[in-house]
Amino acid sequence: MNGTTRRQFLKPSAVTSTGLATWLALDHAPVLAQKRELTFLSWNHFVPAADDELRRQAEVFGKQANCAVRVDTMAHLQMPAKVAAEAQSQAGHDMYRSAGADPFLYEQLHVNLDDVVDKLGKQYGGWYPFAAEMNLTKSGWKGVPWFWVSFPGTYNQAHFKKAGFENPPKTWDELLRMGKVLKKQGNPVGIPISHCSDAHSTYWSVSWSFGAKVLEADGKTPAINSDKTAQVLEWYKELYLEAMEPEVLSWDDAGNNRFILSGKGSWIHNPVSPYNAALKEKMPIADDINHHNSPAGPAGAHSAPPILGIAVWKFSKNVELAKEFIQFL
Repeated sequence: MNGTTRRQFLKPSAVTSTGLATWLALDHAPVLAQKRELTFLSWNHFVPAADDELRRQAEVFGKQANCAVRVDTMAHLQMPAKVAAEAQSQAGHDMYRSAGADPFLYEQLHVNLDDVVDKLGKQYGGWYPFAAEMNLTKSGWKGVPWFWVSFPGTYNQAHFKKAGFENPPKTWDELLRMGKVLKKQGNPVGIPISHCSDAHSTYWSVSWSFGAKVLEADGKTPAINSDKTAQVLEWYKELYLEAMEPEVLSWDDAGNNRFILSGKGSWIHNPVSPYNAALKEKMPIADDINHHNSPAGPAGAHSAPPILGIAVWKFSKNVELAKEFIQFL
C-alpha cells in the first residue's frame, strides 16, 4: 500500500480549512447551498378555503421556480399597521396584498410594476378602469390589480315573502320602504354604521347613488356640503330608526355576516361570504339566502368595492422572483 506524505495531506486540508474559515466568518452557508425564500403577506380571507388555495398555488410555484414561498396571513384590520411598520423599518416581507391607498401612500417604497401590468394586460384582454385608479400612481403602476370584492344585496327570501315582497329592492328608497315592514315583522335590515371597512363600502355606494360627492372633478374643490349629502344623511337616519337596530353601531366586518346567518336579519349589503359559510357548515338557512344587484338611487347604481392588489417592496431581495409569482397567480 502506498503511503500518504505529509505534503500530500496538508495541501487539500489547507483548502478545506480556508473554505470552512470563510464560511464561519460570513456566518451563513455558501449561496449555492441556500434555497431562495419568497415571502408574501396577505389577509385572512373571509372564505378560508381561498387561503388554502393561495398556499397551494404558492407551493406549486415554488416547485417550478426551485424556491420556497411562505404565505403569511393576518386579520385585514391589522394589516395597515403591519404594512406601515414594514415601510418604516424597510424590512419584512418581499410582497404584500395592497388595498385602498397603499400604492399611493408607499409610492416611493414600491417597485415599479409597469412591465408586469403591461404583459398581463396584453395577455388577458386589458384592465378595468377602476383597477388603474387604485394602483396607477404618477410614477407608474405601484401595485398589480389582483381581485375586487363585489358588494351585492344579500337577503333572506323567506323573510321577504312573509312580508309580502316577491322581489328584493332595486333602489335604496325601496330598501327603506321594505325595511320598515320587515323590522315590524321582526326581521330588520342591517347596514353597519361603525368603524369597519364594510361601513365605508356601503356609505359610498349610497352616497354616489344619490349624487353626493366629497370633491369636485378637479380633485381640489370641496363638494361635500350639499343638499344631496343632506339627503343621504336623512336616508341613513330614517333607515336606522325605522328599519334597523342599534347593534349596527358596533358591528365589525363580520357583524352583518352573523346578523344574516342568525336567521333574524332579512337584508345586508355584503359579499357572498355568509352564503359560502352557510354552505360549508351545512346550515339550513343557506336555502333561503339569495343575492341581487346593489340598489340604485337618483344618480344611478354605484359601488365602492374593495379593490385589492399585490405590491412588491423595493427593499426586497427577490424582486424578479416576486414578479414571476405575481404572473403565476
